[in-house]
Amino acid sequence: MIARLFPRGHANVVIEPYRLAREDAHYTVQVSLSDFPRIAQALGSEGEGGLVAVDVRFFRDEEGRACAEGTLTLQGCQRCANCEREEALALTADVALVVVRDEAAQALYAGVREPITLEGKKVPLAEMFEDDLLLALPERPCAVREAPCPHAQARWAAVQGQAAPEPAPKRENPFAALAQLKGGQGPKD
Repeated sequence: MIARLFPRGHANVVIEPYRLAREDAHYTVQVSLSDFPRIAQALGSEGEGGLVAVDVRFFRDEEGRACAEGTLTLQGCQRCANCEREEALALTADVALVVVRDEAAQALYAGVREPITLEGKKVPLAEMFEDDLLLALPERPCAVREAPCPHAQARWAAVQGQAAPEPAPKRENPFAALAQLKGGQGPKD
């Protein structure tokens, strides 16, 4: 088992997937979000100080190709797209990758793992795993998974110079009378 904990600074972690697969290694590392530049850019300044934990097992498949399976965990912050409040972000992405030699081999691969092509024997950690985390990011970040975001309504009203809208009063069910009839409680004379 290979386990490393890097400081929060930019660590430029480089891995050797072919060697790790030969050794059937379990690779665990926790790095700064800054090691994943596209994710850090997507999260903006809210992502500063975030961490990415990689817990992956490298091995060779039945055809001798280097494979990696495991979990990526991101802990950071994001800005709600509706109300612009900073909220905690915690997400997990499962990875199942197979390293192929070139794009032609990638096109021919029909296995269960996602094929990737790497340049060289040593690659930055982000080159191997960043795409999986990017796909796990919410399409439209919102702190509250309800629609509409209650903070956004109050913010919009403040921008418009109005008070926040009152919640709509509860409406009576127009079919309540029918439900009473069906339940055997006919109308009273």
